[in-house]
Amino acid sequence: MEIDPQILSACPDQPEAAIVFLRQAGLSKIESIKVLHDRFNLSLVEGKSLVHLSPAWADVRRVDDALHEELLASIVNSAND
Repeated sequence: MEIDPQILSACPDQPEAAIVFLRQAGLSKIESIKVLHDRFNLSLVEGKSLVHLSPAWADVRRVDDALHEELLASIVNSAND
C-alpha cells in the first residue's frame, strides 16, 4: 500500500486534523491508521482508536459497529444452539 507522497507532504501536523485531511483525500481507514503510525509515531492500536472514534469517520464507524454487533450476536446464537 503506497500512499501518494503529495498527500503525505500536505498532511497536517496534528493527528485530528490529519485524520480529517486523509479522509477527504480518499484514504481508507487502514491507510489513515498507517499514516498516523508512521507520521506521529503512534502504535497501530492508538491510530486505530483515533481513526475509529474520529468524527471524520463517524459514518463508517456506525456501519462497522453494526456489523460487529451482528457478528457477535451470530456467534452467541451459534454457541447457544
